[in-house]
Amino acid sequence: MAKYSLETKLKAVEAYLDGVESYQTVAQRYQVGEMDVVKWV
Repeated sequence: MAKYSLETKLKAVEAYLDGVESYQTVAQRYQVGEMDVVKWV
């Protein structure tokens, strides 16, 4: 399991919560797993 910085997690969650991008798009942009983004949100 990869460990991501708090900064990366927060940016990914904020990007998703802005409502413009999907989990998949956010995951690709921040180079993290899609399911990681789902868990963080």
